[in-house]
Amino acid sequence: MKIIASILLVLAIATMAFGQGSPSSCSHGGVNYGSLSNENIDNSDKIGSYSALSAASGTNPQGKYRFYWNICGVATQCKSSGTAACQMTVGGTAAPTAVGLLNQGSWQTVGGLTSLQYTTSSKCSSGNMRTMVISMQCNQNSNTIQATLVSEDKCIYSTTMSGKDLCGGGGGSGSGDNSGSNGGASPKKGGIGGGWIFIIILLSVTVVYIVGGIIFNAKVKHQHGSDMFPNKEMWVNFGGLIKDGVFFIKSKVTGTGGQGYQQV
Repeated sequence: MKIIASILLVLAIATMAFGQGSPSSCSHGGVNYGSLSNENIDNSDKIGSYSALSAASGTNPQGKYRFYWNICGVATQCKSSGTAACQMTVGGTAAPTAVGLLNQGSWQTVGGLTSLQYTTSSKCSSGNMRTMVISMQCNQNSNTIQATLVSEDKCIYSTTMSGKDLCGGGGGSGSGDNSGSNGGASPKKGGIGGGWIFIIILLSVTVVYIVGGIIFNAKVKHQHGSDMFPNKEMWVNFGGLIKDGVFFIKSKVTGTGGQGYQQV
């Protein structure tokens, strides 16, 4: 029973880790967006990213730049490891400028829309870090994923993707090499994400653990009432165990040594 309890604890920690609203989980608000990630399956420059031209901004005319990005993945056209979004001058030969890194992404809800925000460690003249914000909007009337022109405000670049596949977290995959202002994608259906798999496993094991433990304690140990709950004493002291663990880790990190353990 104690082994099962330990497994449950590990599963719970793993579920919390996968359940966070980060691109690594590719889930937000109970919706899995993992299947929206475009995969560069033939190592060409025609797939592997979504794409849109820049909107008019200050002295820059519309379409001066083209932006590439991916959902929970590296954007192939950025040609740089770990870059999830980048900016290129149309007709230029300079290397793409990263405006979003995969390991610096986060999920947010802004104005009722789910948004994936990638940022960088590159500070521009405005003082802001270059950042790409991709909002997702449901559109039941569009079978393909479209993207608006990318607007810019002090190095914060924003676009909105819309389509039927964004209504329920469905997927899209397609060419990022579009000559117009919108990035196109054809539907690609995907399954449930890793976070939900962990939650299902955790709930299933929890039910088996509790029901099986109660039956075992009632039938074999002839216990009654609250004593039938498996490992009752351990769970009663669970809060204290967590507290001890936190203080132990803190003492190791800070080097304070803590109060230590008393010998029995």
